[in-house]
Amino acid sequence: MSRRVRGSIKLVNCASCGRRVPRDKALAYDRVTVYSTDLKTNDDVRTMLRREMHYCPSCAKHLRLYEKKANQMARRAHSGWGQQDREAQDRWGTNERFGNSDSA
Repeated sequence: MSRRVRGSIKLVNCASCGRRVPRDKALAYDRVTVYSTDLKTNDDVRTMLRREMHYCPSCAKHLRLYEKKANQMARRAHSGWGQQDREAQDRWGTNERFGNSDSA
């Protein structure tokens, strides 16, 4: 969709250079960081932090994030990420959406 239709869009800071870029022009890339106490014990406590980082087009090209983003989206599509949402959208308007397939 063209920017002309949407009007004013919030600016985000580039995570690499700090440039202010419109949100729809910036590349949003998910960074995942896993914090762990001990990897060898059974009492392992893992905390997973997912952050959405925004990059301006020039930094995204320099850091090769467009290829990484394409690979990330391909992995998500292959693993069925968001499959429940798509199935819920397919069931919308039928009696199956609450788990009961019988008509009321």
